[in-house]
Amino acid sequence: MDRRNFLSLVPMGLATLAATRVAAGGHGRLGTFEGASNHVTTGTAEVATEAPETAAKPAVAKTVATPSPPAVVISAVLILFHPRQVFVLWKQNRNDGVVAVTVFVLALVTKPDYALLIGVMISLILFLWKTMHPRIVRETRDPERELFVNADLFRKPSCPQILHLRSDNVIYFANAEYTINHIMKRVNEVETPLQFVLLDFQAISFIDMTGIEELRSLKEELESRGIRLALMAIHRPVMDTFESSGFVHDLRNSCYFEKTWDNEHRGSAIAALFEHLDQDYCRESCPHRLFEQCDTVK
Repeated sequence: MDRRNFLSLVPMGLATLAATRVAAGGHGRLGTFEGASNHVTTGTAEVATEAPETAAKPAVAKTVATPSPPAVVISAVLILFHPRQVFVLWKQNRNDGVVAVTVFVLALVTKPDYALLIGVMISLILFLWKTMHPRIVRETRDPERELFVNADLFRKPSCPQILHLRSDNVIYFANAEYTINHIMKRVNEVETPLQFVLLDFQAISFIDMTGIEELRSLKEELESRGIRLALMAIHRPVMDTFESSGFVHDLRNSCYFEKTWDNEHRGSAIAALFEHLDQDYCRESCPHRLFEQCDTVK
């Protein structure tokens, strides 16, 4: 390359350098911006290999040498951050969206390790809060579909003498009291002569000793009102806890069922309870025909 071509590259390099300094807030750190870094590095390599003059090498090397650490961290985080994915995550799950935004903001103001640690802690707190307030729904049998459905969701009537409830979470120390209080709240809302509170354990795969003690308290409170406690769809690990804690012996005066998974077995459980219902009330006062046994008394 002759001297004239070499000199023609100088204005181009100065213009690139000026643009980079403005974009970096006047600091002139080229390593912070990938595009500017590539242009200057390419131009420098061409000049260094072909131009006989070597006076420009130290100046260019000094300019590119030391990028700003905060700028490098911010640029790296911005490359990894995808705002569209955060919005999608927010729509899918609010808790996950909050954690994602929090970790991103903290990564800009503190160390990424600290941001990830705080994000994990927030996730655990939100998970604990969610499990502390399990969803407890009222179930009933839909005669048209011949299936047990969510009575609250489909606005279906339930048997006036059987309150069928299902909890969608485990029972442990953090939510045992809430679960029992919610069950008692449902019981207090019933205005008909209630005979059984049937708890569906299909979604409960674990229970600790706090949950056992709360179930004992629930059983005693219901018996004081003349209501019997019944359990169905009990998982084997939960049954093992019942046996090891002695709670099985407390259920001798109640009805409990271990294998009631499908609708046929659920129907068998209801049939066993139906024998202990007030048949006169079913015949004279109950307006519903929910179970197959209802036709035998009406």
